[in-house]
Amino acid sequence: MNKFEFDSLTLVVTLSDLSGEKAFKYFTLLMGFKEAFEAIGIEVVILTATPSQQTRYESSFRCFYAPDKIEELNAIKQKVIFGKEHTIVYTYMYLFEKNKNLYWIKRINYDTLIEVCQRALEIRYKEALKKLKNLVDIPRSFR
Repeated sequence: MNKFEFDSLTLVVTLSDLSGEKAFKYFTLLMGFKEAFEAIGIEVVILTATPSQQTRYESSFRCFYAPDKIEELNAIKQKVIFGKEHTIVYTYMYLFEKNKNLYWIKRINYDTLIEVCQRALEIRYKEALKKLKNLVDIPRSFR
């Protein structure tokens, strides 16, 4: 299996790096939701465009240096500022299941993380309902 194939419910977060103050802010938010993600069954994967040394909070989630995957997700942009080319990585979140992008979020904050949990719970509810219907073995004449 490719490391970027998402079989289960996966939250993919794109960041420019792992060592900046901005990244620390997002890691702190994600850490606050870690137990909720585990309870719902959401795996968190963080993709960065800049290779960096391992940070102490990085071990909490799966983190990868993957500028090609970030580009594939349209979360990276090249800009020319005062004659110099700069690479800008947008901080986005994507909710994947079975390699299908179910949900795309442009901001990471408390409200959007609650929204992600709600969407994931809706997906889990639909799955449980399908399983329940398959478990019930009543002839159609009794329904």
